[in-house]
Formats: sequence, C-alpha cells, structure tokens
Amino acid sequence: KKEKRSGYETNFSIPAFGKMSSAEVFREFYRELVEKLPMNDATFVADLYSKRLLPGDLNDQVKSRATSREKASHFLDNAVKPDVTSGNGSGIFYELLNVMRDSEYQHVKQLAESIRYALKKKSKETSDDNTCGETVSKKLSTCPVDVDKLKARYLRKLPTAKTDWPKHKVTGYVQLAIVEKEDVTLNDDNLDEITKLTLRGSVDMILKKKVQIHDLREIFYYEGKPCPRLILIMGGPGIGKTTLATEICVRWAKDGFLCELFDAVIMIPLRLVQQRSLEDVMMEYVGKDSFEQLNKSTGARCLLLLEGLDEMDSDRQRNDQFFVQLIKECTILEESTIAITSRPHSCENMIADREVEIIGFGPNEINKFVEKSFPGDEDAVSEFQHQLAERPHLHGLCYVPMNLVMIADIFKFGKRKLPTTLTLLYSLFIVMTLQREVSKNVNCVSSPVAVTTAISEMLCRVLKGIPQVAIGTVYLLCKLAYCGFFDWYSDKVEEVVELFEKKTKKYKDPRIVFTMEDLRHCGIEVTNNSDCFGLLKATHVHDVPTDTSIFSFAHLTIQEFLASVYICLLPQQEQQRLLNEYFKAYPNVFTFLCGVTGLRHVEMYESIHLKLTSRDDVVVALKCIFEAKCKPLSAAFFTLDMSHKTVLAYDCLCVSYFLSCYPVSQLEMSGCDMGDKGADMLVKHISNEVTSSLLLELVNLSGNDLTAVGMEHVMKIVRTSSATLRELDVSYNEIGDGMVSVITEHLQHNNVLTKLNVGYCGLSVRGASCLGELLKVNNSLKELMMSLNEIGDEGVLSVCEGLQCNKTLTKLDIRSCGISVKGATYISQALMGNQTLLELWMGDNKIGDDGISAIAATLNSSSVRKLDVMSCDITIFGVKCLSTTLSTNQNIRELWLYGNDIKVDGARLITQAAVDNGKCERVFFGGEYENDDVVKKLRNILADRERQNASNKGSSKDDDGTKQKPLEELPQQQPVQMANLNNNTRSDTKKCNIS
Repeated sequence: KKEKRSGYETNFSIPAFGKMSSAEVFREFYRELVEKLPMNDATFVADLYSKRLLPGDLNDQVKSRATSREKASHFLDNAVKPDVTSGNGSGIFYELLNVMRDSEYQHVKQLAESIRYALKKKSKETSDDNTCGETVSKKLSTCPVDVDKLKARYLRKLPTAKTDWPKHKVTGYVQLAIVEKEDVTLNDDNLDEITKLTLRGSVDMILKKKVQIHDLREIFYYEGKPCPRLILIMGGPGIGKTTLATEICVRWAKDGFLCELFDAVIMIPLRLVQQRSLEDVMMEYVGKDSFEQLNKSTGARCLLLLEGLDEMDSDRQRNDQFFVQLIKECTILEESTIAITSRPHSCENMIADREVEIIGFGPNEINKFVEKSFPGDEDAVSEFQHQLAERPHLHGLCYVPMNLVMIADIFKFGKRKLPTTLTLLYSLFIVMTLQREVSKNVNCVSSPVAVTTAISEMLCRVLKGIPQVAIGTVYLLCKLAYCGFFDWYSDKVEEVVELFEKKTKKYKDPRIVFTMEDLRHCGIEVTNNSDCFGLLKATHVHDVPTDTSIFSFAHLTIQEFLASVYICLLPQQEQQRLLNEYFKAYPNVFTFLCGVTGLRHVEMYESIHLKLTSRDDVVVALKCIFEAKCKPLSAAFFTLDMSHKTVLAYDCLCVSYFLSCYPVSQLEMSGCDMGDKGADMLVKHISNEVTSSLLLELVNLSGNDLTAVGMEHVMKIVRTSSATLRELDVSYNEIGDGMVSVITEHLQHNNVLTKLNVGYCGLSVRGASCLGELLKVNNSLKELMMSLNEIGDEGVLSVCEGLQCNKTLTKLDIRSCGISVKGATYISQALMGNQTLLELWMGDNKIGDDGISAIAATLNSSSVRKLDVMSCDITIFGVKCLSTTLSTNQNIRELWLYGNDIKVDGARLITQAAVDNGKCERVFFGGEYENDDVVKKLRNILADRERQNASNKGSSKDDDGTKQKPLEELPQQQPVQMANLNNNTRSDTKKCNIS
C-alpha cells in the first residue's frame, strides 16, 4: 500500500506485530536478514568480528562459503538463533542490530530500525497489557523493602561519590531542560509524508520528535498514565544525570514525590558493578531478605534508579546475567519501573520504552543558577553575567551544569576572573580545590614520594598556584589516572586481527574505579575514607560493612585531565605514539593534552591537522586546536566535513575559532542538529562582517534544526564570504519566508554564488516570489533547489516569471511543491522563453495527463535534458503525448517516470520513443514494467548508447563526433513569446510576466 501511494521505491516498513518475544521477532525477520545482510562486505564482517559476534571457528566457515545469502544463513543459524532461543538473553541479537545501524548501506540501516521498532512495540504492548484495567492507586499489601531506612539514607547522604562535589553550594534545585524522544504514529494521513522523508534520513530520525518536559513528574507519566517499564535518561558528561537522580530520591524521601506510583525508590550507582554482579550490589543495598521478597513480588510499585550505565564495563553489561534478565529480557522484577541514566554512546543498542534526554540549562536556567549562587550580591551576579557575555566560548559551556558550577566557583574564589578555555577551566578548578582542602586540613603532610625538579616545575606550570604540600600526591594521582586509561591493559589493550585484508583495533574500556590495591600499585597510601585533597573519593555501600572501599575520581573529566598532565611528562616519541594509537578511544584525554602543551611540537601539530581530513576525527581535532589556541603554519586550505555528526554548542564554538584563524574553503555540517544555539556559537569568533572576510566556497548546513533566529546568525557567515561563496545549502531547516527574503536580497547583486538549496524550509507563496525576483536579476545562479515547500500554483508562477528572464540557471528542483495542472501550464510556457535550463525536477506534483501534455508540447522549444515527473498521476494517455515529443526531441537524455500508472503498454511506448530519439540514454519507471521482455530489449539498446556516449566523452567529443562546445557557445533559439492564459493575447517577453 505504501509503495502504491508514494512514487518512490523504498525498503522502509513498519510491521504491525502483536505481543511477540525476541525469538518471534527474529523468526519474523529471518528471511529478510538473510537477503540483506552484506556478508560479502569486508568492513561489515570485520565489525561483527570486533564485536565478538563471529567466533574464530565460525569466521573461518563463513569465509569459506560462496554467496552472501549462504554466509548470512550460516551466521544467523549458528550464532544468533541459539542466543535468542536459549532464554539466557539475546545480547548477540541486539549487538547485531547495533552493527547494522552503523553500516554504510541504507537498506541495512532501515532493516535494523524496523526490527528495533518491532521489539520496542512488543515492550510497549506488554506494558499496556500489564496496566490495562489497573488504576494508579494499585498497591502491594506490604512493601518488602525497608522504606524508612532508604529515606534516611537519601536525606543523610546518597550512595554516590559525586553528590558533595564540587564544594560550591547552590540554594535550591534548578530545573534542567529535559526533552522526550517520542514515537510518531504511522497512519494513512502521514504515510505519504513519512515515506517521502525516508529518502533523506534514517527511520529513527523521522519517527522521533522531541517534546519538552516541564516537570520531573512528567518523566514517569505518558498521556496521563503511568509510563512503561524501562525509561532511558540520556545526557553528556556533567549535564546533570546524577543530580536529576539525586533530586528524585530526595523529593521522594522528603516530600512524598511520586508516592502515588512507588512505595520504594532504590538508587544503585552502576560504577559499583565491577567485580561484583548487579544482583549482589542490590542485595547489599536492600538486604538479602528484602531482595528475595522483592524478587518474589515481581517488583511492583518499585522504582529502580540505575545511575551511570556508561560507568559499567561493557563486558559486564553483556555477561551479567541479572542485568541482562532485568533490562533486556524483562524476566525478573517484571512489574517494577526501571530508570537508567547514561551517556548516549553507552546505550545505543538499548531498546527502552521511553527515551528522555537532558539537554542542560537554557538562558533562563543559567541566570537562575547564577542568582542562587550569589544570593543577595547583585554586583557579583551582574559582573559574572557580563564576563560570560564577553567570553562566548565559556558561555557555550554553561548549558552543562557541572561546567557552570566550576565557572561560578572559579569566579567566586578566583578574584572574580573567568578562564578562556576548557583546559584552563579545569586547571583553575583543580588548583582551587587543592588550596581549599589544604587550608581546611592544617595537619596535612606532603606525599612521601619525592618528585624530580622537572616534574615539579611542569606541574607548577600547568597547575599554577598548586600548594607545595600537594605536588607529590597530585603527581601520583596523575599516574593513577593515566594507568586507568593505558597501563593496566598494556599487554592486551589492542587486538589486531586480519580479516578480509582489513585491520581493526579493539580497545578495552578505561578503568574508572580503583581498589586499595590499585592505589598502592601507583604508590598512593590512603585510608578508606581519605579523599586525596578532594580529587579522589571513596565510594562504598552505606550501612553495609565492607573490608575495602572502592575509589574513583570526583568526575571522569577530572581523570581525563590528570591523565593528560601525566602524558606531558613522557618522552615526545611516546606522546606521539599514544596520540596515533588511542586518539579515537580517549578523545577527551588528547583534547586536554593539546590544551596543556599548546601543540608546540611540530609532529603532534601535524598529526592533529591531518585528522581534520577524517570525518571520524574532525570534531575532536577542532577541539584540540581550540584548546591549544594555535595558529596555522601554512596557507593551505582546509575542508571541514562534519556531516551527520551530532555537534554541541561547544563544538560549534571550536568551528568558529577555526574559521576565524584558518583558511577554510568548504564547511560541510549537514545533519548536525546544532540548533539555533549552535548557530549562535558558530559565529562567535567571526568579527564584524564589514572588516573581516572568510574564504568559504561551500557552506552546507542542511538539517540542523535552524529557525529564523539561527539563520540570522548564519547570514553573518554568508555575508563575510560573499566574495568566494559558490554553494549555499540550508535545506531541511524551518527558516520560513522571512529569512529566504533576507537571503535573496543579499544575493541579488552577487555574481559568485552558483548553487542555492532552500528545500523543505517552510516556504509559501511569499518565499517563492522572492526567489522569482532573484532569478530576474541574478547573473550567476545555476542551480536552484526548492523542493518540499508548499508554494502551490501561485508560487510556481512567480518562479516561472523569473525563469523566463534568467539566462544562467541550468537546474530547477520543484519536487513536492503542491503544483497542479495550472502550475504545469505556467512551467510549459516558461520553458519556451528559456534556453539555458538543462534539468527540471518536478516529481511528486499532481499534474496528471493534462499537465504532462502541456509540458511535452514545449519540450522541443526548450533545452531541457533531464526531466523528472515521478509520482505525477500520469497514465498511458499522458505517456502517449510525451512519447510523441520524445521521439523527435534532440535534447532529452534522461526521463524519470517512477510511481506513475503507465501500464506495460505505456512503458513499451515511451522506451521505443527513447530509442527512436537517437540521443536519449535513460528511461526510469520502476515496478513490474522493467521486467517486460520488450522493455528489457529496448533498455539494452539505451544502455549500449550510454556506454558509447561515455566513451566519446573520454575523447572530448560530443554525441555527434564534433568537439564539444561550452553551453554559452551553442546556437541559441529565438525565445518564443508567452501566451496570456486569461485573454489569449500576446505579451511582451521583456516584462518577464506569466499571467
């Protein structure tokens, strides 16, 4: 039904499953997996091997088989099927879906999304069935957990090392900005739209929308009902995940928050699940007897807050049977609600019933936080806000609450001065923390480990103002941080395998939790409750006696910064080796390293600049350059390609610095979701547009969630690059008619820009009118893309009036613009007055047979070589008119007729006309028509013609054997005067008017 209603062929499908298990979903998709898994692709198989989905013996068997289908069938039968049917978990199946999502093949990605959707729907329907007929007030007769003990613990001190750090206190909780990723319902009304949009992005992006959450209670409700079982709360480092979990527990203990839903709220820091299982940790938290009773009661009216999935070892996630049964299989504590906090990269393969994302603070929250940080001191608030406004790079960091806490701390205790980079921010904060701890403990003594003069001088240079008594301990902490990332796994940190002539590296997870033995290994002697000057915290299960404590750094970014400081003490050759081998594994460590060293070594400088050419490393490389504040050593131009990389406001700030200091010719940032905030950061380092001049030739900001506000910032880049900018793509941004008017006004006297894409920008007749006026006066524009805008016939009339006067445009894309037969008539008359247009893309407009007949009647008087009329409601009657013109037309090279009900006779007719034409090379109409024997024979003739023409082009010859001339040297036909459709009188073509 979907393929008939839309003119495009796509593999996108959403199955309508009922309540199904993972095994049932696997069986349902088995045949499609066999057909579509690219088992002959070396990269895909290497990814399977690196994820441990393809054991060595099975790998040898797969490599020995011939076809991709045989390999896929063998792999699914021997690796995946036993996993999903064993009842011990289906981790391999989920890992396979994760690998498929990262594949370079679009049909493989779409299949993975369809399977994930089916699994997610299964979970939701199960949850709906469980809650059907039940009220919110449903309660257990008795709660098996000691609720009073839990509340006392939360009100006294939470079981996490982060809650009392940093030392800066804020009176009251400041609401975080939280959004929900909500499924879009698929129905007959939006089926065509979703099918059409599938052509430009992943299914996950299309079937998701973000909904603002204004109250924490909304996280646990969905459409007025208690939400399903598993809630995933995502956010970057320091964004407030732990703070949010803490606030929920404290409100429940103090004010009865969510008491109508839950009798017990149990918060478990997953960093404790290292040497022990999750089951053991939960037993220690609630007691063995209470845990057993809770398990027997299926966990009803119990909220499990699992804090920090990213701090749990990935192998532990796969091998911890209790974790797998609780999260993935839902076979234990079935009626409990589970909320998991995690960084996004650690939960990509997790299928949750609800996804919530913490996006930090907005401008109002930042101001509220500052006011609460300096209560009663209006001068401090005003000065702090003033300095933030002068330092846009810091302002871009303040949406992360942890960064804002550190910045406020530095401002309060550092003579009211703010730093300039993230490296300096952490350096000042660590020094300030050390000074505070030393001043509090007058009896503290220096570490017994003696450090050399060179080490001491280096630490004093990086950490200016470090207390002398703390130098030895800080050096050992730097060593501990370094060992957590590198030394502990030095003998097995990377596994290099030869697979289909491709090398892949496998890195171990970093160690972020340490035992007493680990500390002694690095020379650190502490007591269980020692905090090493506030940088290292002891974490243990409260109210449960333990022989040893587990230690961790106050925050993962603190460990990353101290590890970078230790790397500075290593020889230059070793620093370069670590950078080359582990740059992808630990990007934050090397970002801090560049900030600490300033990229003074030429070898490291060249390595970072070389990574700017890699799409995988470009974002991190830009951060390194921004932190180092280094200038270019050469005048070579750079191309920044960050397409489809999710960038934060800080990342955009780094791009802005790079644009202001380095010669950049191309800026590719399509699909980065930067938003208006990112666009603001993108121009922070670009000085006044009158005095500065960028050298950009291409700017692609397609699909970035920009509105008119964000586009106003982007126009600063457009204006400063007006002397060189040739291509501008702002499609798939809701910028509206107003900003398109601003763009066209700037381009009216521009003689450089050749390509403009404003597709899917929310344009109406007004925006189309502005583009039509641009075509009348602009002398450089060659390609104009404005598809997926509802401009209608009135809008296309304005464009056609401009097209009639234009002498440079070669490509016009007006697909899906709501054009009817009347609009097609305007287009046909515009073609008679234009002799430069080579490509006309107008698919998915319901012009019908009358519309295509009008256009066909003027094709012989035009220069059009490519014509797209896909999904235009054309039947065999319209094809007859088109074939009559095509048989004698000497310009048409390609004709696209997908999604039109032309029948087999129509396919034969149009293909025969293309063969008789002598010039046409391609005709596309899809479906069963291409399998007709007559059509196949005729298409083979066209294919031979195309190959012959390609051979002729190789020798710089045109189709007729003569030397090819530029377009402007070809003989021009005399323009035909336009007919007035209202009174059938002749009109002057110089007026550029189509009535």
